[in-house]
Amino acid sequence: MMVNAAAIRGGRRGMAWVAAAGPVANLVVAFVFAVVYRALALSGDSVSDPERLVLVIVILNVTLAFFNILPIPPLDGYNFAMAFLPFRLALQVQQLAQYGLLVLLGLVLLSRLAPGASPLDWLFTGADGLARLLTGA
Repeated sequence: MMVNAAAIRGGRRGMAWVAAAGPVANLVVAFVFAVVYRALALSGDSVSDPERLVLVIVILNVTLAFFNILPIPPLDGYNFAMAFLPFRLALQVQQLAQYGLLVLLGLVLLSRLAPGASPLDWLFTGADGLARLLTGA
């Protein structure tokens, strides 16, 4: 989501808070639905369609949170990391921001061409582990 940086108080640190809001919101949603999943799981012996839907919501939100913290533009992790770089280094890194989508595409292709070798695979393994921890699934 585009944000007017001039409207944010606190300068670069304020932008870090805005960037952190997305992944944090994803994790809050995942936690809430994990509680719902556990409650549904206690109510019956077999896995129902509502349970499956809630589980997918948990997994999707944890995965989105993990993906979004990658420090690659245009993801939130990039904006968060930029707030903590020295100003001159941040300006230099910002020059490379135009290549962010190519980097993301490269990571996606690498995960398809060499399963297990891409940082995205490692990231999704961690996201899956957290989702399983939250849900007990």
